[in-house]
Amino acid sequence: MIRRRSTCFCREGGRISGETLQEAAVREAYEESGYQVSFLPLYKYTHQPPSPADPLAVTRPDTEPFYMTVMTWEPRVRNGKVVDSGGEYFISWFMGQIEENAIHHENTGMPDEQNYKSYIVTFEEALACLPKPEANVVRYAQHVWTAHLEYLREREMELSDPSHMLNAGLEASMGNVSLGD
Repeated sequence: MIRRRSTCFCREGGRISGETLQEAAVREAYEESGYQVSFLPLYKYTHQPPSPADPLAVTRPDTEPFYMTVMTWEPRVRNGKVVDSGGEYFISWFMGQIEENAIHHENTGMPDEQNYKSYIVTFEEALACLPKPEANVVRYAQHVWTAHLEYLREREMELSDPSHMLNAGLEASMGNVSLGD
């Protein structure tokens, strides 16, 4: 989370030509927070169909965006002249992680971002400080993270209980396996 004066916001930024969304997310996170960030692979439900080349990909954790939003703005006119024709901005939200003993680097942002101060906060602190649209994304991120942990606990129980594995095998052979939702 970034704080500028009394305003809090999640870091965001643009993709440079030729850069993937993932590359842009990692670069922007570093530039605006001063911390090296890596993606957090998550087990999460998706509506995406399995790839014919890798049908089991939907059963593994991924680092794709967990949420997408669109920000729009109206044209701006000053002194009778259009200074901004308006537009829309597609935002891909990723889940990332910072190492426990990460080193904070100073002056990593663009010139107009030098007065920003970044904070590592809990979900609750972020929800209390962020504007509603960003708080909703953080709330959903918390839901995705909790579901990921729940899936890992269930999977660990299945692996530690051989009868679970036998039952899962029987259900799979009968076609009753669900990847969840």
